[in-house]
Amino acid sequence: MLYTGKNYGESAPKAKGLCRYYIGVFDKKRGKMKVCDAEMFNLRPFINVVEKESTATSLSNDLSYIEKKDKLTSAFGSSRKRKAMESRLRNKVEAKELEKAMGSAVEMALSQERLNPPSTQDSFGSESSLIPPCNKDAQRVEDVYNLHDLISTAELEELTSSAKVFFDSTVTDIRIWKVDQIYPKYIVNHLSSLPLRENERWLKAKCLTYLSYLINLFNMKAKDLKRKDPLPREWPNRIRRNLSEKFTVKVNTNDGKKIITCIPARLKDKLLCHILVLALIIDDFSVEVGDLQMDTKVGVQRMQTHFQALGCQMKTHKIPLGDGQNLESRVALLKLPLVFPEMKPKTGKKRK
Repeated sequence: MLYTGKNYGESAPKAKGLCRYYIGVFDKKRGKMKVCDAEMFNLRPFINVVEKESTATSLSNDLSYIEKKDKLTSAFGSSRKRKAMESRLRNKVEAKELEKAMGSAVEMALSQERLNPPSTQDSFGSESSLIPPCNKDAQRVEDVYNLHDLISTAELEELTSSAKVFFDSTVTDIRIWKVDQIYPKYIVNHLSSLPLRENERWLKAKCLTYLSYLINLFNMKAKDLKRKDPLPREWPNRIRRNLSEKFTVKVNTNDGKKIITCIPARLKDKLLCHILVLALIIDDFSVEVGDLQMDTKVGVQRMQTHFQALGCQMKTHKIPLGDGQNLESRVALLKLPLVFPEMKPKTGKKRK
């Protein structure tokens, strides 16, 4: 079997641009090591398929000028040009996909119009049902949010079988899950630091399992929610039922012939708040928000607004990377006394 690897295109390794790789060549005679720059390749099986000349010619003729130019850039272009091309292709939205996405959004909006309008109390400025129960008078930061307000005792018991895969995870398992992106990045990065004590390890594994369910539900598309039973069947029954009751609603379609499940914006915010509070508990109330942003695809400003609504303070740390470059790391910190954002009353503009 022949294996090949490319450093461009779809098969290129999805490593961070800030990473650099080196290979050390050890000279046994001199007893010295020479360090050389290296590139990371993912090797895949290669099957040489001989196509007919006419077919290859017709395919080449069907390509547009831009597509032919992209092929040349992929094969012979500089690293900067390849990155610019890949960025342009990632941001390109096909007309059919846009039309389909717009259709789903319109149908979802029409479905939500039939729901009860949100109460004025459903805002971060007042006692809101969007935020888990919060003890603002707590004397210890551990007492501000209670884990059992997020996951009941019965749910923790039911999570035992599902969390066993995290409880028994090995370094090899974690490496495979990270490469294949089977679980959210935040979850995988925390598996390597599970406690050694059995009770603590079980609790952390169950919390991470439940958090993976919340992130999965948060990222569900409208078309997935339209299915008869949108939540995965491998989830425990009690948890599937409770998550559905807490964070989704069932509405009739525009023609009234079908009932579908949807997550209105109000419940989407509620779900995100539960994700962030559980992450605070897992991380001892100091969360590096980078992985959560990538897993939930939530922007910096929205993530910061939700953390502040939970009473957190946002801190920014700069991590030196060498060559005068720094990496900014945002940390959400929950500490006493709690600080909540002040809601300023809206004032209309005065007419001149």
